[in-house]
Amino acid sequence: MEAVESLIMNAMLLESHGLEQTDWSASGFKVIPASPGKLMHLKAVDLGNVQKIEKPNEDFSKRLARVLNIKGSFHGLNGKPELQVKLGEMIDQAYQMITREPQYMAELKRKASIELAG
Repeated sequence: MEAVESLIMNAMLLESHGLEQTDWSASGFKVIPASPGKLMHLKAVDLGNVQKIEKPNEDFSKRLARVLNIKGSFHGLNGKPELQVKLGEMIDQAYQMITREPQYMAELKRKASIELAG
């Protein structure tokens, strides 16, 4: 769940600067382990695929849905396609649970703005 939250917050941070990530593959992120008072999160480490928002009139929710492209990163995961499917399902479930709740999204936006300020 925290990983999907991190992806959504990354998208929100970029959006606040008029930018978007064009490649949501797992290799573009580093896992930052949980520490006291902080949850595990993903930090973008490959910013080579960040660009100015290409379609500024496009609804943010459409750009946000592209975070689900990270599921393609697990193709052929250790030769276990069933694991790839399970990870994809978990990501989909977490994404749907988060994005369908306006209060949850508002809280993530608040956290993203704190990250931006701090």
